[in-house]
Amino acid sequence: MSKKITIKKVLQFIEGNAKLFGDYIDLLPQHEKEQVVYRSWICKDECMQVGYCKYCGCSVPGKLYVKESCNEGELFPDLMNSELWEEYKKEKNINLDELLH
Repeated sequence: MSKKITIKKVLQFIEGNAKLFGDYIDLLPQHEKEQVVYRSWICKDECMQVGYCKYCGCSVPGKLYVKESCNEGELFPDLMNSELWEEYKKEKNINLDELLH
């Protein structure tokens, strides 16, 4: 994976940080907040420790808010709508309360 600056990465940087700000002021939908929490938990031992994504080189936490997954589903899929997210949580047995404690 190339870690150079591209137009796509610049647009994702803007998207991620705009959504990060939206989360900060409580405008992000609950299902997206949950997926960001899940992504940060998945990445807690690598990307979150160093402050950037090991796949694409983008900074975190902003990258966690971007709809498109940069790891092609290896770690987690693209952000989903609320219905698909609920199905995914059941399928993968994801309990957010356990992840947060």
